[in-house]
Amino acid sequence: MSQATVVNDPFEAASKAAPLPAEYYGQVEVDAWFCVLEKGQGRVPYDPQQHSVDKRRTAIDMAIIPLAASGMNYPLERKMLAESKEWRNIVWQSLKALGFNSLREVNGAWVKVKLVPTGRKYTNSAGEEKEATTFKFLAVYDSEEECEAACLGTAGEDDEPTPTAAPQASSEQPQPQANNGERATALQFAQIIVQQALAAFPNDLNAAKTRVTQEFAKMPIVSKYFTVDSPEIAALFAQQ
Repeated sequence: MSQATVVNDPFEAASKAAPLPAEYYGQVEVDAWFCVLEKGQGRVPYDPQQHSVDKRRTAIDMAIIPLAASGMNYPLERKMLAESKEWRNIVWQSLKALGFNSLREVNGAWVKVKLVPTGRKYTNSAGEEKEATTFKFLAVYDSEEECEAACLGTAGEDDEPTPTAAPQASSEQPQPQANNGERATALQFAQIIVQQALAAFPNDLNAAKTRVTQEFAKMPIVSKYFTVDSPEIAALFAQQ
């Protein structure tokens, strides 16, 4: 078996260095729902009154809400089918390797992931052929603090420098900046939950709102700031 050549000259190594795989730290938001595949529409909610059960598939919508410390301000999202090789051979396999036995256990977990090729090609809006990627889970953490410590401890030289923490305000002074950051993260979660609920119940607004209420209750960071009747959430429903 051939072995990779080890470069012992640091100057030569620097000249030939390849970028490290991008790794991301954050919290998982995941939803699963039954669907059927319709030509020209893709995944549509499964209706037992209209669709044959042998056509039913399981849709999985997954997002990683990044840590604020990572410098990212948008979620990473992937939509897939549980019956696909992408899910079985890459995503779920990596989750099982970390000790997960049920998809429900994954929701809300603090994790480290990287994007890996699925082997599927697609053409983007610019007409360029691209290779699809998906999540491979590398680590799971017991808390946000543990996840953040891992993130900061492995930041590369190309990353933006971590801002120096400002002096802590006295207990008598409010800290709106910290609260605003947490609220912004909560809103990102809320937006994904609303999108998933509307996708699962496109013709039943009450059912979608019930799903949102249930999902908010599972996530204290969201329910701390929002309910289904909050103006921001009502605006999301109104956009549909």
